[in-house]
Amino acid sequence: MMRKCFLVRCVFMSWMVLSFHSNPVITTFTISGNSTGPDGASVSQGDNLKMTCSSSRNDILVVDWYNKPRGNGYYRMSPTVVMKVDTGGKCLFNPNYPVPTNMNCGCVSISQYTCTLISVETDMKGDMWRCRFTYGTQASSVFANTNELTIDLTVGITSTVISSPIVNPVSVIVNTEGIFQCQTSPGNPVASVVWYTDNKTSVTADDTQITSGTSTTSTPVGDLFVTRGTLTLQVQRDDQDLGVYCRARNMEQWFTSGTKKINTALILLCAKPTMSTFHHR
Repeated sequence: MMRKCFLVRCVFMSWMVLSFHSNPVITTFTISGNSTGPDGASVSQGDNLKMTCSSSRNDILVVDWYNKPRGNGYYRMSPTVVMKVDTGGKCLFNPNYPVPTNMNCGCVSISQYTCTLISVETDMKGDMWRCRFTYGTQASSVFANTNELTIDLTVGITSTVISSPIVNPVSVIVNTEGIFQCQTSPGNPVASVVWYTDNKTSVTADDTQITSGTSTTSTPVGDLFVTRGTLTLQVQRDDQDLGVYCRARNMEQWFTSGTKKINTALILLCAKPTMSTFHHR
């Protein structure tokens, strides 16, 4: 009887171990920015970028910040900043790696650390950052890197124009397609372009957005992009004096082009001349 009971206990204990390992704790280490873009690292020139390194663990010993300048194939061997939260909750910095003058760093908690780049400039575009967390105990510590954060410099467009056709009004034969092209000034990221018809009133609130026959392409100009939108419009007879214009933006502000008026034209078909017979007297 005692032997049977021992076997039952062994089976029960084995099942408990398997159950524990089937639900592992997921550990995360991330870096993100407080601006726009997928990782929050797209920032306007001259603005600050706050970077945050976070972990799901609460046994963080040290956090090292590493930088890879644009064009370098590797990260610098030495960290830029080394920081930690001591047992009393105080944020401490390793004096061997002083915080650069264009950065401001701090500890939010034992699991979260921030460094702000003050006044991001063009030479920082393409720079990459990541953090290395050291966690565990002093006797048995483990290293883990975050994802990488790549700085992207945003430049707002300043204008948009209808670059083709140049003439105004635009003569288009009825029941054929009129092609209009809109172009923005250089900017980053690529702008979005929308087209409207001017409904022949003094206000724009009743204008109609055109949702078909449109396409957008972009061309790199250095580190920026020129965006071009194309509208292919089927022109009807009652489109006489109809206005067409485009709007574009790559940040908050919209820019509006001038309006192109449509002058509809008809093709006059003449009857084919018939052969005539002349009689002479």
